[in-house]
Amino acid sequence: MAQILQTTKSKQMGLDGVMPVILDYNGVQIRDKGEMLSLTDMWKASGSPANREPYNWSRKEGRPFIEAVSIAQNLTDRQVIIKKQGRNGGTMAHWQIGLAYAKYLSDEFHMWCNQVVRERMEGKPKSVIPAEFIEKMNRMDGIVRMLAH
Repeated sequence: MAQILQTTKSKQMGLDGVMPVILDYNGVQIRDKGEMLSLTDMWKASGSPANREPYNWSRKEGRPFIEAVSIAQNLTDRQVIIKKQGRNGGTMAHWQIGLAYAKYLSDEFHMWCNQVVRERMEGKPKSVIPAEFIEKMNRMDGIVRMLAH
């Protein structure tokens, strides 16, 4: 089955008039914040495979790599992988950890992630609007639509 392997342009213009690129895989947006990627969004985008949740991976198969990134970046484990519980919670991790997690999820998803990294290396447009701002705007749009009905 062919996967949607793309980054999409936002419907919203950036402050400088440039259309920001949002990480989107199979219609699921993957939040990024600085050097961090949402492992939870990655898991959802790849089809939410059973027993491959970020929590399971980070405790077992991913633990040695997380420790290596932590040492290489001179950061604590809690700085390279951040877990937030509750509504709007999830797991954010350093981009290198995100790529390792992508490989764990599926070959197709891993190839897509590698393509996105390559595009960014080649200087293709990067999002100029923080993911949190776009998320808040989308929520506000939903609330306005709900109130309009």
